Amino acid sequence: MDAPNIEVDLCTSLTHFDDFPGMRHWHFGLTLVECDDAAEGGERRLVVGKGDVVTLSRRQIAADDVYEALDSVDEDASRIVQALFADEEGEEAIQQVSEDFSVCGGLLYVDQLFIAPEHRGNGYGLDAMNQLLELFADMGVTLAVCYPAPFEERAGVARADAIASLQRYWSQAGFVEIRDDVFAQGLREVATDF
Repeated sequence: MDAPNIEVDLCTSLTHFDDFPGMRHWHFGLTLVECDDAAEGGERRLVVGKGDVVTLSRRQIAADDVYEALDSVDEDASRIVQALFADEEGEEAIQQVSEDFSVCGGLLYVDQLFIAPEHRGNGYGLDAMNQLLELFADMGVTLAVCYPAPFEERAGVARADAIASLQRYWSQAGFVEIRDDVFAQGLREVATDF
């Protein structure tokens, strides 16, 4: 049997925003594909996770309504806006991870990446994230951001431990903390203007 791989089904649902024409909310599914050349049919497919990302074009960001646009997504997106765009310190932090962002690139906000509990610990989330980052870099995104926090409601030490674990996880995917628990990763330079 060949090693299993993860497929990202990006267009399971795509939301456009009339008020923010340069913003898209993408929903995706994660499917584990196991190939067995000897088996009839040759492969087994199993849904192991899902997620959401939001993209903002550089034009949308330049329109000076990035606060309102991301604030309309969720509370974590609002934290990201405050950390990155509220003052010069945030802008300097962006420049440290993505010099290309201020020139031509769009923004990718990783809203959620969920792997079913029974499939965690196999690297599926990291595989999926690498695919997403490559895909959106090819589309012109030069900065990816996230605010690592658990889906499940937790309090006190359990929540702090979950956040620390997620921050280590996102670091494995190449993200670095830039400010106020917001993580970012500069994506490779691309020729297109997102």
